[in-house]
Amino acid sequence: MAIDPEKAREYCSELEYTLFLESLHPAILEFNEERIRKRVVRAQQLRDLWTQRVRSEQERAAKSPSQSTRLRATTGYVTASLKAELFIEMLERFEIPLQQMMPQSKGTRRLDTGGVNTRRLGD
Repeated sequence: MAIDPEKAREYCSELEYTLFLESLHPAILEFNEERIRKRVVRAQQLRDLWTQRVRSEQERAAKSPSQSTRLRATTGYVTASLKAELFIEMLERFEIPLQQMMPQSKGTRRLDTGGVNTRRLGD
């Protein structure tokens, strides 16, 4: 689902909105690998923040005996859900060009060894 820029502007801070605009098609083409990596890290942090906030708002609404507190928690849940969705989408948009920039030969495959080279020196 594509998030409308006007809706994003309504819910985001200035810095979050700038990151959102940078994830859109014309702007993202201007970045090199390092700049995209930095934005991926920031988008991951924001995604994690807002998905955690969604969980905490759900818990708060479930535990609260007060109707007004449940209403505030529900409102916070809706906002947090929209922002979490926005940052998930942004992260996906940043990862696509980053994957295209990473050098990979068609005939080779990276081994998942936890960063340890398991081949012997003579092999």
